[in-house]
Amino acid sequence: MAATDQLTRWMRAASIAAALLLGLAGGAQFRAQTASAPDAPPPSFEVVSIKPDRSGMISTKYSPNRYTVTYKNAKFFIKMAYGSSASRFTFPLRDDQVEGGPGWINSKYYDVDAKIEDGMAEQFRQHPEQLWGPLRLMIRSMLADRFKLQVSHTTRELPAYALVAAKDGPKFLDQKMMPGDSYPSLLTPNQPARGKPCVPKLGWACLANYMSMSDLAVLLSGLPEMSRPVMDQTGLKDTYFLKLEYEHTHRAAPMFDAQDAGKVDIANLPPPTEQTGPSLVQALEKQLGLKLEPTKGPVGVIVIEHIEQPTEN
Repeated sequence: MAATDQLTRWMRAASIAAALLLGLAGGAQFRAQTASAPDAPPPSFEVVSIKPDRSGMISTKYSPNRYTVTYKNAKFFIKMAYGSSASRFTFPLRDDQVEGGPGWINSKYYDVDAKIEDGMAEQFRQHPEQLWGPLRLMIRSMLADRFKLQVSHTTRELPAYALVAAKDGPKFLDQKMMPGDSYPSLLTPNQPARGKPCVPKLGWACLANYMSMSDLAVLLSGLPEMSRPVMDQTGLKDTYFLKLEYEHTHRAAPMFDAQDAGKVDIANLPPPTEQTGPSLVQALEKQLGLKLEPTKGPVGVIVIEHIEQPTEN
């Protein structure tokens, strides 16, 4: 499907392995549609098949009517289901944001094939940007039903990065969103009112979109290159057009195509390639005039109170 292909290409360009980067406008619209029935159960998949993985082949596929993943552990689904939603962007939780649970949540891997109800699938076909909010809730329902998951929420003081202005200051202040401007869709070729669209080179990430500094902090927190969550301390409150290009460092470029095609042998991953372009941190400072400083701060954490291995079906 074309929308799914666009989403896959965008996720690859944004350096998010098996993660979603979608505007929360869709989630907000979904919540508005269900606000009149606050006691209604959360959305759930129509049919879910969960089986132990015996192939070791990694894949993640999204479409309006189906969610299919292979070689994922329970912790992966928990991180997806309870991912951050503090801004326009949503990412899975980080490993250090999930506490508790038995060892098998990391060591046992599953294949999941879940069907989305036809009426909701048709809505997603017409509005693919609305997929993530309901999908996350459906994964929560799956965890509660099939894994008997129970969680609690808390806050921990954890190592983090502070997003601040670099020595010469931000380089995008003249690109502020003005009244009447609107966010470009994250699921269509990105051609905003000002600036050029991003066309990533092989092995590079390329981002061009309007966002606030809090949006950017959430986005950075979700990238595999980041070893800590990122907190906005720039003091900037407006929304700006930002363009950021950098070379991936977390895995070799050939692995992207291999993993997306379901051809990754996890025991024989491609070796790291020599980096020739700027890293994410270098690009932040050179292209945007921002830098990251080590700090500590309050970070939301999910605590697993109870979980069971799902029965095979």
